[in-house]
Amino acid sequence: MTVVCVTDYEVHANWIANADLYLAGSDSVYRKLTAEGKRVARLPMLPCRAPKFVTPKSVAREGDVLKILMVMGLEGSSRRKAKRIINQLLRSSGDVKVKVDVICGRNAKLKAELTRIYQNEDAICVHGFVDDIPERMQIANLALIRLSPNTMTEALAAGTPVIGFDWHVHEAECLTVLRHFGAGTGSLSVAEAIRRTERFLSDPELRDHWYRRAYKASTQAFGSELAAQCILDPANGFHHAS
Repeated sequence: MTVVCVTDYEVHANWIANADLYLAGSDSVYRKLTAEGKRVARLPMLPCRAPKFVTPKSVAREGDVLKILMVMGLEGSSRRKAKRIINQLLRSSGDVKVKVDVICGRNAKLKAELTRIYQNEDAICVHGFVDDIPERMQIANLALIRLSPNTMTEALAAGTPVIGFDWHVHEAECLTVLRHFGAGTGSLSVAEAIRRTERFLSDPELRDHWYRRAYKASTQAFGSELAAQCILDPANGFHHAS
């Protein structure tokens, strides 16, 4: 039997190999593949790297520092938007302070640019490639990201709410999944993404709600082994575990 896990929350027919069974991480993928007569098992979320332990986050008290993890894409639009958001975070005032870790991945040029711009800002720390994203996600209070399926899923797996500030057309379904879990939001408008980030920072009730929803998403999707979510059955191909 050939099994294909669709590694996105939307279907791209020319990207998916023929298979006896497909694993789908979203209602959109599940509906479209079943409409074509495919055998499909519905996963709670895409598989991803997750921290070994996830604990619920607590709402910060006055004077606490909230950690924001900003994971960058290689796209120029993402870079420009990110700089505008960082600059606004540095200008924001209020009882809650922030510490922003920016992950540039293997984009050395971007890392050099952001390091030069923010080298005198104690609240901003720029990194290149790192191999401990799940652990960084777990200790972060908020993931500010280009809304790629893998990065968003890693954030939710770590129980961390998400605000997306950029995405490709084929990644738009990520926002539907994010809102389904109630653990964040996103906007292609920089001004709107900033407004929602500032509300998160200034509204303890919103933070608590998103924390609880992100933790629930994590436990629903990764609280048990994947085999318990999708059980292969030689008689009929599969059945979905209840």
